[in-house]
Amino acid sequence: MKSIQTDTMIYLVALVLSSLLVAANARANTLFSAELTGNYTAGDFGSTDTTRTFKSTLFLGYYPNDTIDFGLALSHLYLSNSSAAWSGNLFVDRRGSGVPASGSTSNSNESVNGPGDIELSANLGLCKETAQRPAFRFFGKVKLPTADEDKGLGTGETDYTAGIGLSKWLGSWLIKSEGSYVLQGNNDQLKLDDYTTYEISLGYLFRQELLGEIRYWGATEPAGGIGSLGELHLELTSWLNSSSGISLNAVAGLTTGSLDYGFGGSVFVNF
Repeated sequence: MKSIQTDTMIYLVALVLSSLLVAANARANTLFSAELTGNYTAGDFGSTDTTRTFKSTLFLGYYPNDTIDFGLALSHLYLSNSSAAWSGNLFVDRRGSGVPASGSTSNSNESVNGPGDIELSANLGLCKETAQRPAFRFFGKVKLPTADEDKGLGTGETDYTAGIGLSKWLGSWLIKSEGSYVLQGNNDQLKLDDYTTYEISLGYLFRQELLGEIRYWGATEPAGGIGSLGELHLELTSWLNSSSGISLNAVAGLTTGSLDYGFGGSVFVNF
């Protein structure tokens, strides 16, 4: 059953990417963006040890037109210990279920660092926002296992994500919702499961250059023994000019398997 699901997800991602590439040829002008993000988090993720992390990410975006876009995310991770394994944007405890850390990091109190997994993403706008209906988009993502699994910087597996998103402006208010299905690779040690994510956010445009948002993010159980996940996010984005800006964020975990807290920021530029 797992292989059938994997083949189906690969087919869907390939179909979407091929259709996006065909559509991209419709416009010669291109638009690129770059965003540098740094985030600090801390939490025990259901284990007996607190793991502190710092993740820096360089995101490069390509926007051939106003309907589609492609993204490439390159990251570097620092972990205060290796008792938990980084899986996409969440942690899977490697010891809570009695499974010891593997490889060269048998001492789970040892701090580790290194490159994270590479992520490829694509968005396809299915309909634009009007006075009567919200904007609707489909998105896909592939996580490539480039991080060191032995250090806990990744799971060593390729993951596939497919989802839909809605957004609507009501005056100065912005309402967004999103749902996705994540197909994780097989890893018997980490007991990975496929899972569903969902989020809803409410934003307010204080002035033309300043947007504040509050967002709830949740997920079904991503691995055995972790339980469902829930996080509350706050974000403030300020545009410095028409092509660049900065963003600050904070997050609080609401479930046992989630992080305890985190904060960070980013700078971005369009060119």
